[in-house]
Amino acid sequence: MTFRNLAITTLATLFLVGCGSSDSGDVSYATLPSGKVFVFFDNNTGKQYRYDTDKKSYEDMNSDTTKIYDMTGKNGKVYTWDHEINTTTETYEQKIVMLHDDYTIGQSLPYTEFHYLAHLHEETNGTHTFAAHSNTEFNPANNDVKKDAALATLNTALKTHAEVKQEIANVLPSGETLCNFYVLGHEDHDENAVGSNEVEEKSAHIALTDKGTVRIYKDSNITNKLEENQSSFSLDGVSACTEDKSSIIKNDEDGVMIYSADSQTLYLLDSHGKDFHVHSSWKVSQLLPAGFTPTQMGGTGEAGEHVH
Repeated sequence: MTFRNLAITTLATLFLVGCGSSDSGDVSYATLPSGKVFVFFDNNTGKQYRYDTDKKSYEDMNSDTTKIYDMTGKNGKVYTWDHEINTTTETYEQKIVMLHDDYTIGQSLPYTEFHYLAHLHEETNGTHTFAAHSNTEFNPANNDVKKDAALATLNTALKTHAEVKQEIANVLPSGETLCNFYVLGHEDHDENAVGSNEVEEKSAHIALTDKGTVRIYKDSNITNKLEENQSSFSLDGVSACTEDKSSIIKNDEDGVMIYSADSQTLYLLDSHGKDFHVHSSWKVSQLLPAGFTPTQMGGTGEAGEHVH
């Protein structure tokens, strides 16, 4: 498949308000985070494209029907899995799992309930290659110990996802329902490593509601229950949100990427030690072919360690 390079002038139209104070007047033009590959999928048509932020180019993932990840004529649901590949160093790798669209996250996931699993292979020259595994590779009948362990770990992640989803939904204001969420941070600290006079940093539970409102929750050090941590804010252009038409994935230790099918926009939220806010945004039409309107997106990136 041939990558189509997007014109530099197209990217130069992507407007970014700087992270400084609102009265600084500083503005610059946004560039997407490096080292990322995004997969955009339209569940209405089965079309999917991936966008490489280093190459600044996209690729039609359905142009070759022999590829494992071809979704021509199929329905699906994109799930980005933060897979802990080394428990000693707490190293995680983002992987994209194309689930069946009628699968309910939290239920047991057999290999027959997803299409493919994809991630980045890092090459010796420092570049990366998009690699995919078919669901049949995870068939228990293959007696592949590593694949069996990976599927079991994925099931644990999906179960935890459903549990945290309910926990956040329970604390939303009356009249709002949870559309999507992401927990930024790492909850499982070593208690012996935290001094008696230290307050453990709590993970940010980033919730996107059905109204397009972003709310940030953290566990209270007093009640150990989720409490709103800052003022809520809205995403420009988002008036409605459903889980099957939105996605939230980790960008780095300071923020997340949110995709809304309602606005056809990708938003970068970060904090850098301050309140979370929209750092920058990109219209999908500026990155991908005209007429393509994805319902969801997923992302892969190079493996990284959690920062405490």
